[in-house]
Amino acid sequence: MLIFTFKSQVQTQRLQAIQPEMAAISAKLRDPNLSQSEKSRLSMKMMEIYKKNNINPFATMIPTFISMPIF
Repeated sequence: MLIFTFKSQVQTQRLQAIQPEMAAISAKLRDPNLSQSEKSRLSMKMMEIYKKNNINPFATMIPTFISMPIF
């Protein structure tokens, strides 16, 4: 279980490191006057940030689901 916890903590720290960039993009996405193409472009920009920083946004949840049957 220690391995899963460690990996989850590392991913969480990586997500916190890019949080300011992601918050700025999320704020732009909430604009109701934004066209669908602009929303798509901003979503792609978020995915580029994840790839650049080697982050899987769902990696923090995977260890939790793996450990559930054990407990």
